[in-house]
Amino acid sequence: MKLTRWASVSLILAVACTVTSGNNVVNSPSSAATLPELAVNTTRAPDAEISARTYLDAWQREDYAAMYSMLTALSRDSRLCPFRCQDR
Repeated sequence: MKLTRWASVSLILAVACTVTSGNNVVNSPSSAATLPELAVNTTRAPDAEISARTYLDAWQREDYAAMYSMLTALSRDSRLCPFRCQDR
């Protein structure tokens, strides 16, 4: 009984997975389709000491706009960003 049920399920799955189009090819990409050339862009990280000094100098001058502009987009979008209230 179990063997008959297993064979029936296997046959149904095999038939369902081998449905073909008129040219007997299933989901074949066209031969004209090509992938674009791979482009690799690298960005050099800024010097940490210079960045920290610039940020702390802006803090000392209370230049919050300059400090805010140095933040990454992810940091600017954070709910915890203390400068966010200036945008409203």
